[in-house]
Order: sequence, then structure tokens, then C-alpha cells
Amino acid sequence: MNVVRRRAPYHNKRAVALAVLYFVLLSTVHCIKLFNVDRRIPVTSTTTTTTAAPTRESVTAPPSRAPDPTRAQDVRAVPEFEAAVSAYYENLRSHNISGNPQQPSKDFTEIDENQNGATPVAFDSLYEAPPEQYHACDNRNATFSSDRDRACQAYLSNLHNIRYIKALPVKLLHGRTIKAKVLYAHHNISAIVKISQRKFVYEAASEYAAYAFDRALEFNRVPTTVYIPFPVDFLRAATSYDPFYSHWFENFVVLYNYTNSRFVTCDTDAFKECIMVSIQLWMQDVHPALDTFLALPYHYTDPGFIAKHYQPGDPAFSSLKNNRLRAAGDVLDRFIFDFLIGNSDRGLDYKNNYVYGGCSKSENTCELPPPAARLKGLATYAFLDHGSSLYAHKETDDNLFSGAVEDIKVCRFRRSTYAHLLAFQSSDKEEYPLWNVVRRQLPPSIYNVSYISVLKKVQVRLDKVLRVVELCLNKYPDSEVFSMPEYDQVRIFEEDAILLEES
Repeated sequence: MNVVRRRAPYHNKRAVALAVLYFVLLSTVHCIKLFNVDRRIPVTSTTTTTTAAPTRESVTAPPSRAPDPTRAQDVRAVPEFEAAVSAYYENLRSHNISGNPQQPSKDFTEIDENQNGATPVAFDSLYEAPPEQYHACDNRNATFSSDRDRACQAYLSNLHNIRYIKALPVKLLHGRTIKAKVLYAHHNISAIVKISQRKFVYEAASEYAAYAFDRALEFNRVPTTVYIPFPVDFLRAATSYDPFYSHWFENFVVLYNYTNSRFVTCDTDAFKECIMVSIQLWMQDVHPALDTFLALPYHYTDPGFIAKHYQPGDPAFSSLKNNRLRAAGDVLDRFIFDFLIGNSDRGLDYKNNYVYGGCSKSENTCELPPPAARLKGLATYAFLDHGSSLYAHKETDDNLFSGAVEDIKVCRFRRSTYAHLLAFQSSDKEEYPLWNVVRRQLPPSIYNVSYISVLKKVQVRLDKVLRVVELCLNKYPDSEVFSMPEYDQVRIFEEDAILLEES
């Protein structure tokens, strides 16, 4: 039978066409509404940290960066910035430079500070950060909290809050990597920028991961840190003041396959090419520990140092001055933290050994800063510079907790430190409880650099420290093992006198 295919009446076709047109218009209006939302203000994550002694399930870290892209509204050209980027490329065209841009240790070229100051960068002139964000980045307050972290992270993460950038000077024995300092729009806030580079590929990722572990374990001694995409042109401009610096950056970052293959598209449409960096709040009133009243002038292998401070039964402990008592507890916490994250780039000398505050009117300490630049609160040891941590599976061999458990001499701890570690002890039910918390804090891009197996080793080392404490409890009374006082329970006369003047 022949099937007769009839054409649809004209009015039916018109109805269908109108329906399709209506659907298209409706969809278009919906899209316009979506894209007209002001996305310049980052949305704060709901994850939190805590500085109290919570249950393990409640210990989560703040977000590493603002989740929403930053849409520029009015980013205008900055002549000085454009000139600096042009100077960078001009430097690359010149091969008449002194020094080897491969930077071998035996022929390392040190670079002095830029005497012309920082370079201004482009930003959205219409954007204004919420006051609660920049107030949270108080660089005189080393008492970090989850609320402060979240608000300050939102501020540090937004590129349109940055006004200037400056490459840091480079020295072989301290600070031998490419890094920069950024200056923000409010309250003299600044931060240090660390990047992945040849020979130091984990630099930025390790800084952020160390911060995440610090917060989970409630040491709370690492300044607020974020891990975000950062314009490569900012770094080109920063290194343009020195031709050798430009060549070094080009060789170790731009042309290095490991790093350039991990370049990303910037979150803000004002810039195109970005590299993942860590940005860490730069704190005021930070000094080498040996220049402060919290100095511990010992070497960690000195048997007398260990016995006097960390072994129950030694009569010298009861006669320690309060400044040494607070310092001993802080340094032990830092030894534990460094052991956990595999950080060997620190000592009791001047190597990455810093204190928040610690100056006084005494001639034996650093000069007391003016009131507007002083630390708010009590002096404590600062946990700074962790770019060399979380590199290897094996534990470091230069720590009080290195080696066989039965050979470790430390048997005096702060009770709070033990409690925070114990909250993450592995069990038959959960093999990696600490990692299960920290991994939720790390942005996926970190796994393009860091190895999960290395990050998991922190759990193994934590369990080892707990075994050390358990052995101590089998040998000494609980009151002796946990006789190291909390830092804020130890008052120091010269510090209290200064705080009284300021009140």
C-alpha cells in the first residue's frame, strides 16, 4: 500500500517555529542572567579549621583559593608594567650576560635586590575588597584561626588586590630559589610568592601542603597560605630589572618542560598564561630566633641539650628560666612538625630559625620595633619556609625523632601536642586518618606536582612519634612525660612589661 506523506499545514509549522524561537529566547535570557552575576567577589568555602581541641572529624582546613573565577571589569594598562615585560624580552635577546643561567652550585650567581623598588601591576580599578577580608590578613597577629584563614585567603587569592611585585634577592646559602614578594592594596599587606622551578619543582606545592598539615594538626604556626594560578607576566616583570635574572627565570621556569607543561589558563580574563604558586602572608616583627629572648643556642645532637630540656629526671629542667622554658616547648613542637613533613632545611642556628616577636629593650635581643609594627600577643616560634619539605618517602636523618624508636631520647612533651597527634592515630578501621583529612584541603592541581605516596608518609611518621610517647609513658609518670607547659602558660617578665605599656 502506498503511504501518502502529507505536508503539515502552514499554521502548524508557524506554531512550531514560534515555540522554538520562544525556547531560544528563554535560554538566552537565562544565560545572560548567569553571566551578569558579579563574580569579582570570591565565594568563601564552608570548610573550617579550628584552634581548639576538636574531634578529628571537625578538623578541616580552609580553602586554598577562591572557588569562583575573578572577572575583570576595568583592567587598564599600566605603563611601568608593560615596560617591565618588554624589558624582560629585551634582556632575553641579549646574550652578553655575566654568569651561568643554569646556576650550578660551584658557579652560582647571586642577585642583589632591585634598587628601583617594586613594579606596579595591572588590576581591576572597579573592584574593592570587603573590609573583613583585609582585616583578617593582620600581619601583626600570629594567632591564626579558621575564620581569619578563610577571609584572608579570599583576599590573598584575588589578583585584583595586588598592586606591586618585586623579585626577591638571591643568595647561595640562604634563599637560592626564584621567588617574589607582592604588595597588596590595603594595610601594608604583602606576601611571598613561591613557584615550581628546575631543581626545586615541589617548592610551591610543598609550601601549601605544609600549611595544610600545620592547620590539621593545630600547630597553627604557618602564616595563612593559598595555592592559586598566578600570571607569568607578573614574574617576567619582576625579574626584568636584572638581565641575568630574566635569563634564569626563562631557563628554569618558562623553558623547563616540567613547569611549562603545567602552565594553566588564568582565572581572571585580564591575564592569559598562569603558573600555580603558593602565596603566603608576610608577617611583621619576625626575627632570627638567636636574636630574641627565645633563643636556644644549642645543636640538636648535643646530649646535654636533650637531657636538660626533654628527658624527665634531669634536675636542670626545674631551674630553666621562663624564656628558655617556652622556647624549649616551641622548638620541640617544631622538631615534630619538621619530622612529619620531612623538612631538613632548618636548624637551631640561623637556618630558617625564626620567632614571631621576641625583641625587647634588653641589649641582648633584637631591637624592639615601634608599637605599630610589633607583634600582637606573646612571642612564639614561627614555622616558615617549607619549600624543601615533602620531597621524599624516607624520613630525614637530622631530627630528634630520626632513627629507631628505642634510640630516641625525647620523653617530655606538651600535652596538647600529644592530644592533637593522637586524634589522627592510624587503626585497623582507618589506615591514613590524617591524610583523609588533609587530602580534602588540597586543590587537585597539587597532585600534578606532589606524589600522594609521599604525602601519606606523614601518617607513618606521626604514628612513630606516638610510639615514642607510648614508650615514654611506660618509663615515666604521666605528669613527667607531659610536663612541658603550653606556650601561653609561661610568662616572661620583659615581654609582660612591654605588653603592659601597650595596654
